[in-house]
Amino acid sequence: QPTDNKSSIVCKISSLVSKIHDLNKKVYICVNKLFTQEELKGLEEYLINLNSLRVDGILFSDMAVYQIAKRNGFDNILIYDPDTLLVNSYDVKFFNELGLESVVVSKDISLDDILDVAKRNPLFATILVYGHYTLFYSKRKLVENYFYAYEKEPEKYIENRNLLTQEITRNELYPIYQDDNGTVIYSDKKLFYANYLKKMV
Repeated sequence: QPTDNKSSIVCKISSLVSKIHDLNKKVYICVNKLFTQEELKGLEEYLINLNSLRVDGILFSDMAVYQIAKRNGFDNILIYDPDTLLVNSYDVKFFNELGLESVVVSKDISLDDILDVAKRNPLFATILVYGHYTLFYSKRKLVENYFYAYEKEPEKYIENRNLLTQEITRNELYPIYQDDNGTVIYSDKKLFYANYLKKMV
């Protein structure tokens, strides 16, 4: 993600891109946060740097990323990943006509529906194959606010990958994570589509 320490981030990515390309593999970078007005200048600089590194694709959810990439001539490497919004062939067709490389189809529809959507469009459609998926995202620092409310020091809980939250009416434990970009709550169970890869290709 774009940060105040942009040059350090870009240098690390540059080194990784070279090593990965040497192995004949592709590099895709997630730029999937929501950007405020004041962040747009830094976002544009970050995206231009990513393109100069010859990354193979940029996953995004904020249409500001598309506008910047379009203006600078590299919208063809974008992959739109709005999490839950793309659920039918018309959704995919719209972004195909924008000139994007690919989209990520919603994980909230069945595998048969995903395959049907993919067959009806020339645009390359991708899905989450393995891992926890996002249930909730907020730009607010919810973990930090929770511990402040109980007069506890929140520092050790920020950027902590071992936190779980539980609803009063449910038994499931949901991973929760906060960093400078906000707070994310993930599904309690992991998706595992590896057994269906041959069917999806």
